[in-house]
Amino acid sequence: MIQQKLLKQVVIVLISLILVGQVTGETHLDAHVHGEAKMMIVLENNQLFIEIETPAMNVLGYEHPPENKQQQQGLKQAVQTFEQSSQIIKLHGGFCLPHSQNVETPGLEHKADSPYHDHNAHTEFHISYIWTCKNARDLKEIELSLFEHFPGFDMIRAQWIFTRGQGAATLDSKHRLIKVK
Repeated sequence: MIQQKLLKQVVIVLISLILVGQVTGETHLDAHVHGEAKMMIVLENNQLFIEIETPAMNVLGYEHPPENKQQQQGLKQAVQTFEQSSQIIKLHGGFCLPHSQNVETPGLEHKADSPYHDHNAHTEFHISYIWTCKNARDLKEIELSLFEHFPGFDMIRAQWIFTRGQGAATLDSKHRLIKVK
């Protein structure tokens, strides 16, 4: 029951982020662009929600289901890395503890020779994290560390809503901090 309520709040806030971007004229990754990803962040009360959407090419170097053991291992390792939120996102201040994470890889789960596999499909990773913060008011920065693990990323377009307001920025390997406070 609590998780359904929480999920409903997250969906409402993410829709708000999309609308905020449209109103402010922010460009979106409507198209599937290699090297780019999008990230949405919401800080509400003591809950921090982060969602990342990225083409599989940025993570794996390919966009088809794994065709051999090496690619299967690469996919498994990528999912395991994303499942460890502290490997991808570092939170400075606020004493935030991971509450949940979810990694989805639509289109990558079918074997390459499966009748369900579309050889022309663009596959993506959808990653979501939720943290519970002891004192969200003390959360100072959000640092994105995924550039260290996945060199296929050139930039990430981030949008956020915090208590103090909303904003957007383009992050890259040299500029990967979002100031919360």
